[in-house]
Amino acid sequence: METGCAVALQAIAAGAVPVTSSRTALPEVVGEGGVQVPGSPAVTGFAEGLADLVSGLLADPERLASFRARGAARDLEWDGVPGRIAGAVGNKF
Repeated sequence: METGCAVALQAIAAGAVPVTSSRTALPEVVGEGGVQVPGSPAVTGFAEGLADLVSGLLADPERLASFRARGAARDLEWDGVPGRIAGAVGNKF
């Protein structure tokens, strides 16, 4: 299981709307650029909840577009990452 959620970030950067479980770090990583299905994938009813959520998104183009716009507004370019990390930890050491 990948807990760093790189695939979710790549999906957002590509303009997709990730639909994930609400487990691990996915809710924090995806944020408002995606949708989470509550609960564990191992629980009965999770697959149905996932299918309902995806069907609902596909049936509502405006809602889907709003998730895409929120994802696109995030700065996911790697060029600025070192500077942001240095700025975040610079005063801590």
